Amino acid sequence: MVNVLAQFHSRYQDDDQARFVGPSGYGYVITENGIADGSDLLRPAYIIEHLAALHHARSVLGVPVRGYIHWTVTDNWEWADGYCPKFGLVAVDRDSPSLKRHPRGSYDLYRTIVGSRRVTASQRAAAWRTITDQSSTNGTHDVCRIGMSTLDRPLQMRILGGTPDPYGVVIDWRFNATRVTLESAGARRASTLLAAAMAFSKTTGIDPVAHGLARMATLSTAWEGFVLEQQARIDAMEAQQLQVSEYTQRLSGENGTHFMLDAMAHWVGLLDYPPAP
Repeated sequence: MVNVLAQFHSRYQDDDQARFVGPSGYGYVITENGIADGSDLLRPAYIIEHLAALHHARSVLGVPVRGYIHWTVTDNWEWADGYCPKFGLVAVDRDSPSLKRHPRGSYDLYRTIVGSRRVTASQRAAAWRTITDQSSTNGTHDVCRIGMSTLDRPLQMRILGGTPDPYGVVIDWRFNATRVTLESAGARRASTLLAAAMAFSKTTGIDPVAHGLARMATLSTAWEGFVLEQQARIDAMEAQQLQVSEYTQRLSGENGTHFMLDAMAHWVGLLDYPPAP
C-alpha cells in the first residue's frame, strides 16, 4: 500500500490537471481495505498494520492521504464468492429471520481507534500477540478461495505470524518502514498497472481485466503455480525489452479471450510505461 501510494503521488504531484494533489487538492482516500476473517483473529492486526503503513505514507513520505474506509461494516455478498468470506466488523446471522447482527471484537477496536484518532503501542502489541499465540498453537482461519476457485464452505488454513512456517521461515507481516522499497520492480509494477491497463484498453479495444480474469478462471486452481509461471514470463519479457507498440502489433487480430498466458505477463510487467520522452 505504501509503495503504491508513494509511486502514484510521485507521478502526479506536479500534474496541474490532477485535482487530487497540491495544496487545495482532494488528496487520496483508501476506499476499500479489509480482510475476510470469520474468526476475527487476523482482522485486528490487519487493521492496525495497514493504519501504521498509512501513517508512514502521510508523515514520512508526504503523501496526502485524507481518508480511510475499512471494508466492511457487516458481512456482505461478494460478487465472486457469495456469502462465504466474512469481511464484516459485524457478523450477520443468515439463519436468523431478522439477519441478526453480532459485533465482532474488531468492531470495538476500530470504534476505539476512530474515536481517539490514534493507534496505541499496547493495541498493536495485543493484536500481534493474538497472531503469534494462534500461530504457535497451529490456530486456523477460514479460507473461501483456492486459486481462482470459490468455495461454498470454507477450508481452514494455518495462521502464520511470528513463528516458523512449514518450511522453517519465520513470517512477520507487520508493517516495517525499513522494508519499504519504493524503487523496487514490484513497487513500479504496482504503480504502473492502472496506467498500463488504461493504455492497453484504449489501444486495442480489449479490456485486460475483464478478459484476463475470465481466462484466468479456467487456467488453474493453483494460484501460486500461476504466479510463478507469470513471473518467469515477466522476467523473460523484460530481458527482451519489448515495447508497447510491438506488443500491440503482436496482439492484432486476437479476440481478447485467448491471449492470457502469452501476453498477460508482459502487460503486468510494463515497468516503464508510458515511455520516457
